Amino acid sequence: DIQTQVNASSAGDTVTVPAGTATWSGSLTVNKNISVIGAGTNNTVITCSGSALSMGTTAAGVCRLSGFSFVGGSGGKGIYVSMSPTNYVRVDHCFFQGFQHGFYWFGIGLIDHCTFLNPTFLGFVQCPSPAGNPTSAQQNWVRDHWYPVPMDTTNALFLEDCTITWTSFNNSDNYVIQSYQAASYIVRYCTINMNVTDSYQQFWDYHGNQGNISDPNVPRGSIAIGVYGNT
Repeated sequence: DIQTQVNASSAGDTVTVPAGTATWSGSLTVNKNISVIGAGTNNTVITCSGSALSMGTTAAGVCRLSGFSFVGGSGGKGIYVSMSPTNYVRVDHCFFQGFQHGFYWFGIGLIDHCTFLNPTFLGFVQCPSPAGNPTSAQQNWVRDHWYPVPMDTTNALFLEDCTITWTSFNNSDNYVIQSYQAASYIVRYCTINMNVTDSYQQFWDYHGNQGNISDPNVPRGSIAIGVYGNT
């Protein structure tokens, strides 16, 4: 299976997955700097009972996934990423349907040319951490020692050239992206289709400091976001 191939691979390898359909009861874990490449969103289709992917590592390098469709329910995460500041994750040319979160991202990287259909929440973003462990103390260390950083493709999460669609968007149930704990991200050149069903909207849930910032266990605010060039 795919997990066996990933486990047997070494950094720099490419794991190629042929066309076909499968049902996963657990998520695929990619914790090394490899590429996992499917046969395209119309050809490699995975139905998930929970989360689909767990990606990221503490090693410097690039971890990539491309060419899959993932169909989930109302729970779980399409993509879960936890990494150190020296790691970089790219997810491209994939399709995600359903899931509570389209992506749940502790780190930097790139999501491009992907389609998200009816996630409860599109995304949740926080900063990376030295041990790839998203605890408050780890993330506060990153904020104190790594930021401020330029808002470029090596220092933030970029969501670009994607299509995001909700057939019904209700603010009591949905938001686009929530962030805190030194998060930094850019959303650009995306097509975002909302069929809004209520009058009060909180599309971008951008948190500030959540209490006493001298306490390392208290979540801190987001660093910066950019949203431009979208339709």
